[in-house]
Amino acid sequence: MFAGGKEVARRRKDRVTPGGHNGDPYAVLGESRLAFFEMKRSIVQRKSLGRLLAQSPITDVASCDLTPSRMRASEINLGLQDGTTYPL
Repeated sequence: MFAGGKEVARRRKDRVTPGGHNGDPYAVLGESRLAFFEMKRSIVQRKSLGRLLAQSPITDVASCDLTPSRMRASEINLGLQDGTTYPL
């Protein structure tokens, strides 16, 4: 497994995910809402949006930290006003 794949696998353990979803969610940021969807994979379509996991008003977003990386997967941590942090 490449370094990036190991990093993604490490982050999938012990993390809080929207709606208790086991897997990678899509985070969609609109003008007034933040929504999380499950990611569906199939043979025909590589990736598509699945069911809605959770949504919040945009005013609930407290922070968004991005740690870019060239050799491994970049880290994005999204924090909400209630103290919940989603590592994506």
